[in-house]
Amino acid sequence: MLRRGQRRFYWPRLLSSDFRRDRGSPGLNAHLSCGYIILRSDLVRSVIAAGLVPSLGVGHINARNNFCLVDDMVEPFRPLVDRLEWKIRHEWAGEITPEASAELAGMMARSTQTANGETNLFRAMSLVVRSLVNVFEADASGIAPPQENSLCNVSSPARNGERLCLTVAGLSMEHEPCCLRSKSCG
Repeated sequence: MLRRGQRRFYWPRLLSSDFRRDRGSPGLNAHLSCGYIILRSDLVRSVIAAGLVPSLGVGHINARNNFCLVDDMVEPFRPLVDRLEWKIRHEWAGEITPEASAELAGMMARSTQTANGETNLFRAMSLVVRSLVNVFEADASGIAPPQENSLCNVSSPARNGERLCLTVAGLSMEHEPCCLRSKSCG
């Protein structure tokens, strides 16, 4: 999760200089919230399927939050929603449409690279959760994220077959904002 100073730097450079993140606001904010909810809900399924208790977090600790562990694990996946938002920001300025909802939900079916090859994002999340289980059982020393931290859609029906590639880090994209490529924007 972005802290206050990071938010002041990140959001204006990603979407526009006057953009402010507000979970309850319409337009781009509503689309971001919807995308994060989709990521979080699919991660809840993976955490429960792995036999973990979603309310017992590692970093997030809150007696009123039933999904602290999920909130710990969703953070590395949030930039995927941010990137999708950035690529389609001019079309998503208004209310959430059925097409936008389909685009956001379809994110889970897009391909990503793992150590075992290419799979969809939902399966990749399950593999990350499984690697956490292995850490807890002392069978592994760290969590195994998707290998290239990439999310690519071979063809998106909602985008007329356009190929969308979204990255968390490491892969350069043409015309992406500099704050998504590096830590400093000159």
